[in-house]
Amino acid sequence: MRPHERLDPALFPEDPPLDTALLDQHLLRNATAVRTLVDTAAPTARDVVADLGAGTGVITRGLLRRAVARIYAVELDRRFEPYLEPLTRSHDVRLLWNDFLDVDLPTVTKVVANPPFRATEHLLEWLRRLPALTSATLVMGHAFGDSAVAEPGSARYGRLSLKVQAGFTVGMVDSLSAKDFHPPARSPACILHLVPRRCTTSIDAVMDDAFTRRAGMRMKDLLWYLEFRSPVLGTRSARHGLVAKLRSSPVVRQLQQRRLQQVSSHDLSHLMAELHRRCQRSAGPSAAKLIDGPRRST
Repeated sequence: MRPHERLDPALFPEDPPLDTALLDQHLLRNATAVRTLVDTAAPTARDVVADLGAGTGVITRGLLRRAVARIYAVELDRRFEPYLEPLTRSHDVRLLWNDFLDVDLPTVTKVVANPPFRATEHLLEWLRRLPALTSATLVMGHAFGDSAVAEPGSARYGRLSLKVQAGFTVGMVDSLSAKDFHPPARSPACILHLVPRRCTTSIDAVMDDAFTRRAGMRMKDLLWYLEFRSPVLGTRSARHGLVAKLRSSPVVRQLQQRRLQQVSSHDLSHLMAELHRRCQRSAGPSAAKLIDGPRRST
């Protein structure tokens, strides 16, 4: 992380103390980090931007320095009203007092936020429901970030990695320390940039759906589905050849009788690495679509 440059101390109240247990409130107080968030998101005059868990409006104020179509500042805690209400005098800002997971914002094109870490996995599902979303630039826990950008085959790859990468290309922009927050966070954090993936029928999406909604299925049955029912692997002959090679792989062979819910993170990591290798080697013009482009955003 670049040098620690504190924002106006008046934006970080000591009394009453913030709720770090139930609401997981940690305000971003490093001005450099706020600029990094906004610069990475690069909002334009055409963008409708959401700041989720707006707090005292630190990020909303950063966004107001850009010419954007509209900003939605979403906050649950009414104690922040004295900080946020003055921002609504700008025609760009709409203030919503609600849990952001319960808010419907179909026109939002970009999300720039420091949301509660406790809501991370629910946030991913919420983001995937935004029809106009082009990117989300978020402060997240560093452990989550490491998993989100992990490559198949690596020790950090697991179900969370699959879920994130099924819906987004993702990049880690910067790291944050505990002292970058008020009150100090319990663990390091990072800034992630997520871009929705253009293809919803990639092999990652198919595997994520299987591990999320069909976890009782055995691996051999998933392979049967990939060969005979899934359109994601191309023509029937292409599917047959690819799955035959998968079945002969030592990585896949040892998993065939296991239910998906029994597959460890270690085995999932190597399974997905094998799938990606096989998909990248498969012939035909549709092969490039199986992985749906780069896994990391830039």
